[in-house]
Amino acid sequence: MKDHMKTTKRFLTILFSFFSATLCVAQNEITIGTRDTLYSEILKEKREFWVSVPSSYNKTVLETEYPVVYVLDGPSHFLSLVGMIERFSNNIGNEVCPPMIVVGLVNTDRDRDFIPTFENDNFSKFLKNELIPYIDKHYPSRPYRTLIGHSLGGLRVAHTAIYSNELFNSYIAIDPSLGHDKNKWFNSAMPDIEKLQLKKNRLFIGMGQTMPFNMVKDTASIKKDLSDHSNHMRAIMKFSEIVARKNTNFKWIYYPEETHQSLT
Repeated sequence: MKDHMKTTKRFLTILFSFFSATLCVAQNEITIGTRDTLYSEILKEKREFWVSVPSSYNKTVLETEYPVVYVLDGPSHFLSLVGMIERFSNNIGNEVCPPMIVVGLVNTDRDRDFIPTFENDNFSKFLKNELIPYIDKHYPSRPYRTLIGHSLGGLRVAHTAIYSNELFNSYIAIDPSLGHDKNKWFNSAMPDIEKLQLKKNRLFIGMGQTMPFNMVKDTASIKKDLSDHSNHMRAIMKFSEIVARKNTNFKWIYYPEETHQSLT
């Protein structure tokens, strides 16, 4: 019963946030964003992305510019993210974030883009050389960017924070799959994880409870469990412990009452 009430409350919060975002009303239409595309010479394909500009934007005020949030798996997270940002940036007298442009990327080949390679990383090149310049040219952006990803998208976020650190000012990895494919990426990236210096950038990781049947909740027990069931969580914790040693701009939080999916 408690879990049902918790899920219902979360749904209502997102629903309320969504309707809070639908403020751009023109005649009989309610619009929160647009579908846009560009052809990527790097990826050799047309890429679709959804863009939401804050409802407060006034085209006649030329100096109005906004930070940009890029969210991977756009169709899964775009609506709720736009709603939450709209709500929390317009809660008069109690704002917790500024108004922001939201760019949600639509997948074409999720594994190809999100499972990083250490040579010829075309997805990072696409972000740096094509998508970000396009957004900066066509939308009222300011030079502060955030990258958000969940699961494999979170793995891509972590990889970008390490190997293309200058692309974004802040990184948010939600229950990232750092132990994907029997820790293949983690083991290869280990030397660079240990050397990571965030400097002016920020990285946040949120971890849910992914042990089957909610087996354990405390991190000490998870560390002691050497089974495949705990590998996902152990990889996140090991990564976090290493990065936290040298970086005050890094933070991670364990949410024992949340699952891999509910944490989104």
